Amino acid sequence: MRLPSQDRPGPDIEADRPPAPSPPEVVESVGYPALPGIDAFQILLTRSGTDRAVLYGVLAKFVAGLFGLATLLLIASRFPVEMQGYYYTFTNLIALQVFAEMGLGVVVTQFASHYWARLSLDDRGRIQGEPEALSRLVSLGRLSMRWYAVAGVAAATLIGLFGHAFFSHAPASGIRWQAPWIALCALAGLRLSLIPAWSLLEGCNQVASVYLFRFLSTLVAGLVSSLAILLGLGLWAPAVALGAEVGVALSFLGWRHRPFVLTFLQPAGGPGLDWWADILPLQYRIALTWMAGYFATSVFTPILFYYHGPALAGQWGMTWSMFAMVTSVSLTWVVARAPQFGMLVARREFAALDRQFFRQTRTSLAVACLGTSLIWASIRLLHELGSTLASRVLPPLPSALLAIAVVLVNVPYAQSIYLRAHKREPFLVASLVQSFLLASMALLVGRKWGGLGIACGYLAVMAVVAVPWAVTIWFRCRAEWHAPAGGSVTSDGVSVPTSP
Repeated sequence: MRLPSQDRPGPDIEADRPPAPSPPEVVESVGYPALPGIDAFQILLTRSGTDRAVLYGVLAKFVAGLFGLATLLLIASRFPVEMQGYYYTFTNLIALQVFAEMGLGVVVTQFASHYWARLSLDDRGRIQGEPEALSRLVSLGRLSMRWYAVAGVAAATLIGLFGHAFFSHAPASGIRWQAPWIALCALAGLRLSLIPAWSLLEGCNQVASVYLFRFLSTLVAGLVSSLAILLGLGLWAPAVALGAEVGVALSFLGWRHRPFVLTFLQPAGGPGLDWWADILPLQYRIALTWMAGYFATSVFTPILFYYHGPALAGQWGMTWSMFAMVTSVSLTWVVARAPQFGMLVARREFAALDRQFFRQTRTSLAVACLGTSLIWASIRLLHELGSTLASRVLPPLPSALLAIAVVLVNVPYAQSIYLRAHKREPFLVASLVQSFLLASMALLVGRKWGGLGIACGYLAVMAVVAVPWAVTIWFRCRAEWHAPAGGSVTSDGVSVPTSP
C-alpha cells in the first residue's frame, strides 16, 4: 500500500532515464591529507563515518558546547534568577519562526540533492551539468528565496507582537525586556531570510563548506555573546550575538559562494517547478511535522514561565539547553550525510545508503550516551557539593529522566533523515500525535508538578509512543520503497511495490 505522499511521483528524475554512473562511496575516503604518524586516527575517523563535513560540524558543536558552558556560567553568575528565565524564554519563543518557515528548507535540501546527482561546480564555483536539472534547481532556489523573504518579515512581526503580549502579562520584575526583544525578533527574521542559501548549498553537497560556516559563525557568536554578558548588556546579549551571526553569514556567502548564489538571481532557462504541484505535496507534511515539533521541544519553558514564574523556567531552560547541545552534536554524524543519502536514493544504491546510515547512526547514539552521562554526572556533582550553581539547573532526578529521553530521541531523528532522503514525509501522523500528547501532558502536569512532572511525561511519551512508532514506520517504508524489481518505480528512482 502506498503512503499518501506517494500519490504523485517526484518531478525531477524521469523513470525511464538511466541513472548516472555512480562514484565511489564518499565515506570510504574521508578527505584528510596524508599525515605521518596518525594512520590509526584516520582509520578511526573513517570507520566512524567522520569526513571533513562531519569534522567541521563536530567542531562547530564543540565550540558551541564550550561557549554554551561559558554562557551557562556567566548567566548563573551575572544574571538575576528572573533574568535567566527571561533569557531562555526569549529563545523558546523565537523558535516560533518554524510556523513561518514551514519546513521548506528541508524540502529544498532534499530536492536539490536529487538534482545534484547530475550537476557539479566548475573551477570558479559556478553550477554546470545537465540543463534540465540546472533549470529545475534554479527554479527551486528562486521559489525558496521569495518564500523566505516573506517569511522573515512575517516572523519578525508576528512573533514580536506575540512575545510582547506574553511578557506583558508576567508579574512585575523590574526587568527591561522590551527593546532587546524587538531587536532579537528583527534579527531573527533577517537570519530566516538567509536559510535558502544554506539549504541549497547543503543539498548541492557543499556540506563541508556549510559546516565550516557554522563553525565560524558559532565561534564569533559565542565570543560576542560572552563579551556582551561580561559587559553587563543583559538581555541584549542574544540580539548582539545574533547580529554577529548574520554578519558572518553575509560575509561568508559573498566571499566563498558568490558565483553559486548569483546563479539563482537569473530566471530558469528551461523547465521549472510549480509550488502547488511539485513542492506542496511534500512541504505540507514536513511543515506540519516541524510545527508539531515546536510543542515537542520548545513549549515547556514558556509553560513553566507562565505557571511558576521565571525562576523555574530558567532552571528548565538551562538544563534543557545542555541536553539539546548533546542532541545537536550527536546528530551531526547523520545530518551531514543527508545530501549523500538523497544522491544515493536518486541512483537507487540502497545497499550503500544502508551502510552509511547504520554506521552514522551507531556513532550518533554512542556520542549521545556519552554526552548525556557527562552532563547528568555534572549536575549531580553540583548538587552533592551544594554549589550555588545547583540552584540554576533542575535536580538530579528530572535531569536523569531528560538524559534518557534525549538518547532515545536520536533514533526517530536519524530515521526521519533517512526517509526524507526519498522526498517523502511518512512521520506526519506520528509527529502530530506525539506533539499533542507532549503539549497536553505539559499543560496538565506542569502546573502542579513543575519540572519533574514534565520530565516524567516527556520520557514516557518518547519511550512508549514516539520511538516504537518511528521504528515501525522506518521498517515498513524501507521495505516498500526499496522493493526489488517487480514493484513500481517512481520518477525519483525509488522502487515501490505495486498495491495488490
